[in-house]
Amino acid sequence: MATGWRGKIEDEASAVERKNAANREARRMSGFSFSYDVEDFISKSNALSLAADYCNSFKHGGLDKNSRSGQELEKMNTHINFDLTPTGFVASARLELTIGGKKYDAFSLATDCMKEWDSFLEQNQIRFSAP
Repeated sequence: MATGWRGKIEDEASAVERKNAANREARRMSGFSFSYDVEDFISKSNALSLAADYCNSFKHGGLDKNSRSGQELEKMNTHINFDLTPTGFVASARLELTIGGKKYDAFSLATDCMKEWDSFLEQNQIRFSAP
């Protein structure tokens, strides 16, 4: 066991790695192929595949692989509103994506993605304990 603040950090990191290794082994023993199942789930989900294409377009400065959704990100529009109220200005913004000729509200798409992930976790009986 190490001493001092550096030692405590190293001990904590070692404990986290042991826990991660145990989790990986448990998944391997159960036959659950996490990375394959996740990638397959994303590709089969309309919301997640659209979001993946959007994110990968920015990450790589354009898609460097085939589109997961089979569609092309055509444009993004930012809508900004400034409303004058009795207490001052209120600003709001909205991002609109045009993908494959169809317009998507980015917030709605993100909300759909969260619902999809909740579904994935439920289907695979993955639960997180409260902090």
